[in-house]
Amino acid sequence: MYNTDKELQAALVELKDGLYEVTTAEARTEIQKQIAQIETRFAAIELNQDALLKGPARTNHGINNRGIEGLISNTLKSNEGRIREFMQRKTAGDLQLEIKVAGDMGLGNITGGTTSISTVLPGITSEPRRKNHIGPLLQRVPITGDMVALRQNGPGEGSISAVGENAQKPQVDYDLQETTFASAYIAGFARVSRRFMISVPGATEFLTQRLLEDWYVVEDNLLLNGTGIPPEMKGINTAGNYTDATSLPADNNFVQLIKGVGQLAALGRNPDMIILHPDDAYNLMVNTAQGSGEFDSPAVVQINADGSMRIAGTPVVMTTAQTVNTYNVVDRSGLIVGVLDALNVRFFESDQDNVIKNLVTIRVEANEAFAVLGSNYVIKGTFETIPLRQAEKVTRSKAA
Repeated sequence: MYNTDKELQAALVELKDGLYEVTTAEARTEIQKQIAQIETRFAAIELNQDALLKGPARTNHGINNRGIEGLISNTLKSNEGRIREFMQRKTAGDLQLEIKVAGDMGLGNITGGTTSISTVLPGITSEPRRKNHIGPLLQRVPITGDMVALRQNGPGEGSISAVGENAQKPQVDYDLQETTFASAYIAGFARVSRRFMISVPGATEFLTQRLLEDWYVVEDNLLLNGTGIPPEMKGINTAGNYTDATSLPADNNFVQLIKGVGQLAALGRNPDMIILHPDDAYNLMVNTAQGSGEFDSPAVVQINADGSMRIAGTPVVMTTAQTVNTYNVVDRSGLIVGVLDALNVRFFESDQDNVIKNLVTIRVEANEAFAVLGSNYVIKGTFETIPLRQAEKVTRSKAA
């Protein structure tokens, strides 16, 4: 091995002296070409010689690396036989000597994929669930027939009154009115391969939860906006199931909601839920007074740090199922969900060509009817289409 500068220089001289042992001009040209390539490469590496020589000596696979000298010396030594054979024209073609310098390693050094160094989270990351669903907030009763039949108190005759001494008591009678509400299925299914079910961790839980969530989203929409045309149930925002708000859309949003609570109470009902789209609910939280621009709300409005809200004692429920700029004030005692077949998710291996194709069918469904006992259980109103309401200042009571 060439361990000193002198030995290294002697080796290069020997390589050049070999030119005179070659008998043909063609061979001499080839050797000169290779020597020029080595010298050019050596000159380029010398630009970083100081940095390499200052670094500590490293041992790679038992070979002592002493900077540029070590690299050139190792290259010449390991290729000594090839050089002599080429000089004696025992080998055809060009002589190429490659000086290899170890480089930094990174993820690019890994071939065939990087899954082995990844952290795979358990299960399947699903879309977020809707924060509030309307169905679970309503009273639900089991039914045994294909519809809900309600016997409601209709118009009657007579009335109870004060009775004088020896006077005849008044007679009253009550008529009953029967109303029916047909039930229908809300359902859907998915088909996946058995390989997917077995190979993907959390596949069963994901499919079950995703189908249930999507089912609740559809039920929300039907409970609020269903057309009433079979098989859809009739939602509370469909004509006949609500009473129009008496407040004007141009009124301050707080004013409309407070008046809506009062209007429903004046109909003899018990307001116990206000339904708003999140856009409208959060706009209320930043209600500002005209002129001063201060955040303000009436004393009967309670807004908590967690975003929950009560207006005149009535809790506000936010859901994206509600139409933007539409609000409902309801008495839930007049909203009944009849359940013929409870919500369920089932897995089937025998469906159509599942067996021959190794597929699994997952079905979600429930059979329900929705009954609104009368239009006087729901107030429906609309806000003006203003993103952020700049309303007249509503001052809080000093006594509060």
